[in-house]
Amino acid sequence: MEVTIHQAYSRRKFPCNIGAVCIVFFQQTNYSHYALSVKDPATNEVFFYDSTGAGTRKYRPSVFRKKYKLTRSFVVSKEITYIDWLEFWGKHANKQYGFIQLLGLFLKLWNIVSYNPFGAGSKRIICNELIVLFLNHFGYTSIVDTDSLDLNDTEDILEKVL
Repeated sequence: MEVTIHQAYSRRKFPCNIGAVCIVFFQQTNYSHYALSVKDPATNEVFFYDSTGAGTRKYRPSVFRKKYKLTRSFVVSKEITYIDWLEFWGKHANKQYGFIQLLGLFLKLWNIVSYNPFGAGSKRIICNELIVLFLNHFGYTSIVDTDSLDLNDTEDILEKVL
């Protein structure tokens, strides 16, 4: 099956996009979000998977694209079976979003701490952490502290492994 990792920016209007605006400002990027898209070879259906304030979830492309503008994509070259995908998603579906984790990432960005003191492992997940957990699961990486990675760290990893 085809899997692609996407960087995206919220299409929401101010003040609803204040989180995205802050992320872009502090990270100095043109994106504020990460998501995965998966194409099922049996049905040719594509779905997007991500983690937001509502937790980890699955979208149809039309719904996802109304919410986000894609800015860059990374194609996963490793063959992933539908069963392997279901195993991964089954571990992470319906997880809560790591709001407090974002505070720890800001403290790390400001060099107040060297790691994220508010990480919760895979109990609560932010968008880029879902991507790194995916890369770990499928053998691209073996990163233990996924809570301390920001958007730029994730982009650096993607550029190295994909």
